[in-house]
Amino acid sequence: MHSAPYVRTGSWEIEEVNLTKSQEEICLKLVSTALFFFKHKRHIKGPSPFRGFILEGPPATGKTEIVRQCVRRIGSMLGTSKVFLIFVDSGSVAAPKWGEAEARLKQIFATLNPNEWVIIIFDDIDCLMMRRGGEISKEWHYSIDSVMFHELDRLKPSNAIVIGTTNRSDLIDDALRSRLYKIDVPPLPLNELLEIGKHMLSDMGVDERKIDEIIHSLEKKIKATDNPTIRDIQHHIVEESISRGLT
Repeated sequence: MHSAPYVRTGSWEIEEVNLTKSQEEICLKLVSTALFFFKHKRHIKGPSPFRGFILEGPPATGKTEIVRQCVRRIGSMLGTSKVFLIFVDSGSVAAPKWGEAEARLKQIFATLNPNEWVIIIFDDIDCLMMRRGGEISKEWHYSIDSVMFHELDRLKPSNAIVIGTTNRSDLIDDALRSRLYKIDVPPLPLNELLEIGKHMLSDMGVDERKIDEIIHSLEKKIKATDNPTIRDIQHHIVEESISRGLT
């Protein structure tokens, strides 16, 4: 017996996290779109031309956290406890045993309730929705794709929206792209990475004067790193904290 292939979280359970300027812009786009459909329960006769988004960008650019903060804000703006995030680790759904992945996928969509508002995030959706005909796709991917397309076509954005994240957009099936709107999540600029570092140090209770000193040191390390990410700034802060005895 398999456990549920998803984690369901109420918007009120999601901890507030400070987003950077570029992350904030993407979050606002998601929030405003969801509210357009959710707030007035907008219904469209026949298949909806909108079902959700694909957030595409390098690893560690905050794609998943942006979606989490989007759900938290929607719940606050609608003033209800009936807003939920369904988090799906796409790799946990994909299974080579015939029919198993399809059943898991159907189980996720079967949880939707017309009296609730839900954002379903398929993290690393490229693990699940591989491009048909690609070198690494298997026969069972075709069946999974078919189930997903069927569920998306039945989706009512007045109460449920799908968001996929990926750092391998080249692997995603084109038919999925035709159903979900693409949003690029670019690498964070240096100033935003350092901003994240400041928040992290502040949350650790580090003195403000020490924070400025550490950030100055981190700036040199980040500049010397090729394509730095959020994880790089986090790793550097852990190293600095240990070497300075801040923990």
